[in-house]
Amino acid sequence: MAARDSCARWAEETFQATETGDRRRTLRLIEVAQQMARAPAGQITRLFKTSAQKEGAYRLLENEGVRCNALQEAMGRVTLQRGRGEPFLYVAVDQTSLTLVDRARTREVGPISSPQAPGRGLQVLNGLVLTPSGAVVGLAQQKYWRRGEEVVSTDRARPYEERESRYWLEVMRATTRQRDQIGGPALWFLNDRGGDIGESLAALVESGDRFTIRLQKMRSTWPERDPFTKGVWHGRRQQVLEALRSHPALGYMTVTVPASPDQPQHCVKLLVRAARVRLSLKHPDHHKRTWVHLSIVWIREPNPRAGQKRLEWLLWTNADTKTFDETCLVVRGYTLRWRVEEFHKTWKSTVSIEETLLRRQESITKWATIGAAVAARIERLKKLARTTPDLAATVALSRIEIDAVLMLRDPPGYKRGDVPSLGQCVDWIAELGGYTSRTTSRHPPGSATIGRGLEKVATAAEILQRLEKM
Repeated sequence: MAARDSCARWAEETFQATETGDRRRTLRLIEVAQQMARAPAGQITRLFKTSAQKEGAYRLLENEGVRCNALQEAMGRVTLQRGRGEPFLYVAVDQTSLTLVDRARTREVGPISSPQAPGRGLQVLNGLVLTPSGAVVGLAQQKYWRRGEEVVSTDRARPYEERESRYWLEVMRATTRQRDQIGGPALWFLNDRGGDIGESLAALVESGDRFTIRLQKMRSTWPERDPFTKGVWHGRRQQVLEALRSHPALGYMTVTVPASPDQPQHCVKLLVRAARVRLSLKHPDHHKRTWVHLSIVWIREPNPRAGQKRLEWLLWTNADTKTFDETCLVVRGYTLRWRVEEFHKTWKSTVSIEETLLRRQESITKWATIGAAVAARIERLKKLARTTPDLAATVALSRIEIDAVLMLRDPPGYKRGDVPSLGQCVDWIAELGGYTSRTTSRHPPGSATIGRGLEKVATAAEILQRLEKM
């Protein structure tokens, strides 16, 4: 029997435990995920060659016995199990939107930004799991929803149960629940400004899981001890920056800023401050105000580069910030939050998930969930090649795929059967997808070139497998 490629192994590992109600549906799901991993595409007609395969994929996605939640549960459980050997796992949570063409208003989608805006599609929150070093593990949870057509008040003006912001807490609680079910490691949530929600902060403090959340608004704070003792006031309300300025700076740290179209990758020296305060927040479950202890971390670039915007963050965290090293750990952890934005780019550009023509919301979200798993796999390979380039390529690729790479690239000094390093092999794959080698490029290969290269490798690996059977 010919060896299975890594796409087949990955698809089976990720989705074989999905509750579909029928083993044949599960096998079809694995086949769809496997094919998308081999040749990422946003449309079923581009993914499969035969009419039978296309019909089988459409029937799977339209089948009401296969639920999007079941796919997400299976995917999340495998992701958290994959990270069980780590001391803890970061979970970067972020919201994005899928823009889907709906000029005739015949699809189950809604306005993206406001009812007056022309763009239509679905909103989604993703929880991307990372190791402490920043390697991508996979997706833990997703939450999709569509906005209504009617004009509504601002999110903060509505009761918490009716706000979109409640989905942040739902994603984090669902991830914690799955972690508890499998006995996984501790979690550390990383949220941008959208996750700065009073009710979520109160619930996260109660849960005990660590979090780092960037401030969206300046709340009033009090000294760490209870300002009321026997009815007597023992403190003064302060704004966040006022509380921070009353504490001496802890020191300077250096952070690497990733490359962008406007500037190359560079290092920034930041001044670090931290203060421990108390907040009065409303709890989402009993709707009563409660006192919570939190730390505020303030990092600021004292001398920004000419023409560049000053780098400055204000972060809430329940992690320890008593020492400079503890505070730096909070900041360095937050720098990993950008991984989820890179994942969104891969999901939309490399996997091209927004090109789908499916009409029903449940079908769209099932297709998008499979595509999200594929995008996370590409990101995982990219980050492994950057953080652990000296590992053997067999940690991420099958023997037949490595042989396919060697056949397509024909590098000097290598022959079929050799095992190059992971970093070298991923470079070759990216070159097949249009990447310019490191000798002439200042950037390591990205998701787009790796994705295109993997498609060519999958085709070559399939040819090698067929030749072995002859």
